Amino acid sequence: MDYKAPMKRAIRRVVQLLQRYATVHGWQPGEYRIFIRANEEWGYIVIILVAKAFPGKDEFEQWESVIDFLEKELKDDRPLFEALSLNLRTFDQVAEGGLYAIGDSYEEAEELFPGLSATGD
Repeated sequence: MDYKAPMKRAIRRVVQLLQRYATVHGWQPGEYRIFIRANEEWGYIVIILVAKAFPGKDEFEQWESVIDFLEKELKDDRPLFEALSLNLRTFDQVAEGGLYAIGDSYEEAEELFPGLSATGD
């Protein structure tokens, strides 16, 4: 999708933060994937973060681990944090399909920002 500059900057920042989260947890680039669906008109960004496993003993703790990280990192940009909708999936769930499938309306972050690193390099 061809996003306008402000939305593209917002998505890039979120992707970089999720890459940083992955780095903090020792994930290598091939061990996670980030999918994005944004709506500029309504001002939201839906994220699906896919990994082999997430830290935490249950689904809520796993989600909380990621959302707490994002909230802390976006403390200076509350409107961006509030525009986010975060979903977690494991690779096994995505392979299962059905409710866990990644819809066609999502774009992979790597395709949106090829070679983007957590530091913006």
